[in-house]
Amino acid sequence: MKISVWNFGKIVLRRRFSAFGIKKTFINQILRFKQQLLEIAGLSRSVKGAFAS
Repeated sequence: MKISVWNFGKIVLRRRFSAFGIKKTFINQILRFKQQLLEIAGLSRSVKGAFAS
């Protein structure tokens, strides 16, 4: 089976971009998770403050 250099280049680029996309979504998920944790921490802190007062 003969694959032209052009097709091979396209395949490699597509793979690289899909890997980049996966990495990007992974980072976004981590950031979102971090944000949620901060919000939860903030809520529990405000609830504790309300009980303390």
